[in-house]
Amino acid sequence: MQRYFISENEFTGSFIKTDFHHIKNVLRMKTDDDIIVCFNQKSFLCKIIEFTEQVVKFNKIEEIMSDNELKIEVTLFVGFPKGDKLDLICEKATELGVTKIKPVMMERSIVKLDERKRSERVIRLKRICKEASEQAERSFIPEVLAIEDLKKTLFNDYDYLFFCYEREAKNNMKNYFKKIANGSKIGVLFGPEGGISNSEYVFLKNNKFQPISLGKRILRAETAPLAFLSMLIYEYEL
Repeated sequence: MQRYFISENEFTGSFIKTDFHHIKNVLRMKTDDDIIVCFNQKSFLCKIIEFTEQVVKFNKIEEIMSDNELKIEVTLFVGFPKGDKLDLICEKATELGVTKIKPVMMERSIVKLDERKRSERVIRLKRICKEASEQAERSFIPEVLAIEDLKKTLFNDYDYLFFCYEREAKNNMKNYFKKIANGSKIGVLFGPEGGISNSEYVFLKNNKFQPISLGKRILRAETAPLAFLSMLIYEYEL
């Protein structure tokens, strides 16, 4: 069943505005059709009662109890990659249960963006995460944080901080799974195509990040975050 994420005003007034076109013209839904409406990390079975003035009105029927979110809050710090790789990371990481995504500009990031383009890119990424959350039947949309330079970023309020480093041989991620309890907040940083520079390595260590390995092979910038989340799912859900 199709689900939609709405704002507080929409939920209070029992209407959907942003997705009117998709509901009315793409899916061609009609009155009395059922949809799932998500607000404030809760999901509700609802029935469409009217289409009017670019608005879909609905009645709330009942809350749907679901347990489809990771028990660990995961923030991905993603070294800004080239092309549309960040779009892919946001889409697939959303499907895999990420909590927040923070793109960071790093020394070996090829793409350079001014403030306007950074803001435009965040808007695009938020839309991608919204659509992926609907497809994956999640209860909320992961937050896409503002794009900042790595060394201007704050790393507060985390129980564990890691960064994936291709030359790390001692600290395998599976060794930490035994220590991370449900409810923990973890942040994990992944470098861009060129990897993490020596000065960034020192910066991360000074900010209480632990270097980790995801295995014996070198992963691409867009593969590593998804491999990490897949390992987390295997450890805590399967």
